[in-house]
Amino acid sequence: MSRVSRLLKNNHACTLPEKDTTGLPKLPPNATWGSKVFRHIRKLFILNPNHFKCKSLFRNKSAVMEERKRHATSRYFYVIHPLSRFNMFLEATFFITWAYAIVCGMLTIWLGGFLIIQIYVIFPIRVLLILLFFNVGYIDKKTKQIVIESRKIIVKYLKTYFVFDIFSCYVLDIFTDIWIAVTGKFPLESQEIWHEVMLIIRMAASCVRINTLLNFFNNTLSGLNCNKTMRILLVYLMRTYIYVHIFALLLFLIPFFLHSKNWPPSSWLHQANINVESTDPFVIYLEALILSICYFFGVAYKYDITLLNEQMVLVLVSFIGRLYTLYLLADVLRVFGIAGVSESMYERNMYVLNQYMTDKDLPSKLQARMLKYFEFKFQRRYFKEKEIINTLSDTLRTELFLFSARKLIQKVDILKRLPNATVGAIIASMKSETYSPRDVILKLGWETNEIYFISTGTVAVLNKHGVELCHLEDGDEFGISCLVAREQIHTIVAVETTEVFIIGKNQLIEFLGPYPDLLNRFIRTAKQKLSSMKDLEAAASRETVDLLSELQRGNILETRSKKMVAY
Repeated sequence: MSRVSRLLKNNHACTLPEKDTTGLPKLPPNATWGSKVFRHIRKLFILNPNHFKCKSLFRNKSAVMEERKRHATSRYFYVIHPLSRFNMFLEATFFITWAYAIVCGMLTIWLGGFLIIQIYVIFPIRVLLILLFFNVGYIDKKTKQIVIESRKIIVKYLKTYFVFDIFSCYVLDIFTDIWIAVTGKFPLESQEIWHEVMLIIRMAASCVRINTLLNFFNNTLSGLNCNKTMRILLVYLMRTYIYVHIFALLLFLIPFFLHSKNWPPSSWLHQANINVESTDPFVIYLEALILSICYFFGVAYKYDITLLNEQMVLVLVSFIGRLYTLYLLADVLRVFGIAGVSESMYERNMYVLNQYMTDKDLPSKLQARMLKYFEFKFQRRYFKEKEIINTLSDTLRTELFLFSARKLIQKVDILKRLPNATVGAIIASMKSETYSPRDVILKLGWETNEIYFISTGTVAVLNKHGVELCHLEDGDEFGISCLVAREQIHTIVAVETTEVFIIGKNQLIEFLGPYPDLLNRFIRTAKQKLSSMKDLEAAASRETVDLLSELQRGNILETRSKKMVAY
């Protein structure tokens, strides 16, 4: 079996020297341990290529590495990247501390143990998180761009959640202590009422962050490789529990504040025989939680609610419960791609593809490759591109082609130097092809008159012995040997899912005809690249010499040279 065949059969195992893809400056061999530790810490701050969001934000590994390098070499290198390992840790910590504050922290009105943990453990962690959020980048939801500029990060946080995060902590307690130290009295006449007011403010401020908490919970589960169905189920359960938990607290706290532990006979607390002084706090909480769940989902309970303030709370609980049920149904439809037209068409075509592969009894590896190709090609959306393009005017069509291939234009030298009209005509004349990993795009000896430009992806260049010479990435071209010979002199294999634009040699030369300097420049550059490939091939041939024969000749084990000694 040839080396090319083995490459196609197995996963791509790169034989080229490994490159440092962090974008960080290399350390000298005699670097101190402090420099090494600092470098490892910086690695935690930059983009993690294995982050689950990379697949949706970047089309290939090259784009991921480019973003990583952009962050590492920018003036904002100290900013925590939103797709970094450290930010994943911050999100998990945020979820734990804010969930504790919402669930357990609200019970501190009668459970002193929770109050101690809240003040001495959770509070310092939350303050530290608030400070770190001024240095964490974010993803712009409209443009899908990653923002790492410090000023934008600070302004965004100040305009959104900073005030709520501050008030959800025990900041008011600190101000209260300062007020007492200055004036010698409480802000309100009753110390108990003031503590109750501060509790309500903390509750309201913490609830503002419920969606953020659930998003971070979902991200944490995704980082732990939890499957989609289980992840959605756990997030919905967490959301539902938080809502009924808040209403359970309201069902207890409103009578507690209004009647100060002396429940009227018509109160549900009196009917449940609840006494704050003697009843177990967890029993009180469970009774309130059951009552909240029943009215939230429209189920009757054993208590006869006749008190006006309790009736108003339960009406609110029932109303929001109905709205939440409708929201839950709509969100499930949205998540599973049934609500949107393009998403439903995509799901329907995916279903047809799966049925086709099952009917043909295709092997699992081939099925996985076809599914990956389909997902890359349509990006979870399905539409008839040709019909849309045919309805556009020539001007709009040209602008669309220029925008679609903007990354290619930025990286291909000749396209950057041509007028927009000519570039648009060239792009319109190209055909786009997508190749799955391990697909042979060109093979040594094939006759072709087409030149390939890589839009996104990576390909490997192999010589006649199947030895890997180099990788070509976004903006590189191959197939250029057709300019000097009839047959291809290298084999080109896709390393990852790769999209290329293809144009005929004669057609490209015709477009470049009015620009002879650019045409000569392109041909000259192509010959230089082919010459570089020959140098790489010669180096690879020297490395594949039989080591055993070299050992027998004594060419490898040679006498050690004497070190020069300075006297």
